[in-house]
Amino acid sequence: MNFLSKLTLLMIVFVGVSLALTINPNEKVNPRLLENAVNNEQSNQANLKKLKKEIDREIGKPRAKRLNQCRVIAFGAKACGGPKTYLIYSTFQTNENKLKRLVDRYNSIEEKINKETDAMSDCMFIEEPKVSLVNGMCKTNS
Repeated sequence: MNFLSKLTLLMIVFVGVSLALTINPNEKVNPRLLENAVNNEQSNQANLKKLKKEIDREIGKPRAKRLNQCRVIAFGAKACGGPKTYLIYSTFQTNENKLKRLVDRYNSIEEKINKETDAMSDCMFIEEPKVSLVNGMCKTNS
């Protein structure tokens, strides 16, 4: 389990315990509710991991013949809005419509997780990178 997954799981448990402590002590806490929240989070994380693998496969190595085939797509969702990063791909070898669908699905799941867990992020704006074509490969200009 990577650091982000552990942190997210810890946040879910913390929120669950916090909610349990605010409930009237005479009311019984349904342990299934907390278990379902943890299982849902694990399922969402598994879906993100699977989608990321599909996205990486779809992009492959961003080879291109012309610069106008090099593109970027906003990827991930910061808790306070905006993308976490940008992915570089080439329309020469990537099915752009399929990639957009996969990335949209990934971003939606991450936004959902952010809302459900009251996630926090650095809120720094990530500028869309400029791309260049170097020896037949799409690259960022950074």
